[in-house]
Amino acid sequence: MKSRIAGAFAAAWIMGALPATAAPIDAHVVGCIGDFCTAAPDGGPVSVDPDGFTLDVFWGPDVITLTEDPGGGHWNMQVLFQFTGTHSGLEHMGAVTLLDAVGAPIAALNVQFDDLNPLERANYEIFGPLDQPFPVHGFQLALSDAPGVDTMDWVSVSFFPATATTAPEPEVIALVSVAVVAVLVRQIRKLRRVTRRA
Repeated sequence: MKSRIAGAFAAAWIMGALPATAAPIDAHVVGCIGDFCTAAPDGGPVSVDPDGFTLDVFWGPDVITLTEDPGGGHWNMQVLFQFTGTHSGLEHMGAVTLLDAVGAPIAALNVQFDDLNPLERANYEIFGPLDQPFPVHGFQLALSDAPGVDTMDWVSVSFFPATATTAPEPEVIALVSVAVVAVLVRQIRKLRRVTRRA
């Protein structure tokens, strides 16, 4: 009985020591400057625990497309952070997985960590078949840490070379729908008038 209680306490301690899995983060495509395209979290930067964090980010119907045949033979990705405190130079950045339109990993792409600049920007290189574009809708960052930092926020992610397409706002879709209905009603009325005259 004592060993069972001790085991339960040990399991609880281990669970408490592990960082919590990050809740999915809703994001949106900000836009592009040249072929440098950026997505950011809805509502602004997201606070993460410098001692252990993951990111699970999805930007929904918006899409950033890695363009075909990039110069240099690969694409680039930058994950931007802001922080307070002094970083120790011992940061560990986890592996990145890029996500497709349904949130599944894009198996054809291999993302490799490049460097930190010095902590604010985690640079990655993306390798894969260069004869096709790849639409990217999100990414997952495996367990990472930044010892010595007091507070830390994830700010944005950028890809290049890339292009971006943002989904129309619901209000825009509603306005377009109203306009289409109005045009259809007008056409039906015209048809009725022509039919009556005949």
